[in-house]
Amino acid sequence: MSSTKQFHHPTMGDLELGFEVLHLPDASGQRLMTYTAAPGSPSETALHLLARTRTTIRTASEMSAPTF
Repeated sequence: MSSTKQFHHPTMGDLELGFEVLHLPDASGQRLMTYTAAPGSPSETALHLLARTRTTIRTASEMSAPTF
């Protein structure tokens, strides 16, 4: 199964991501869902900005964390 899904991020706004549901080959019923943004789309740009923001936040907090 594949389609697109709309998301709203409080900072980045609306994102449109394609998704695909992959069923695992065993009989467990588990599924793997993948989400991707179309190349060159505003959603792809927003995801890249979010990734950079998250890395910056994590790096800053790690730097201020006390070490024992």
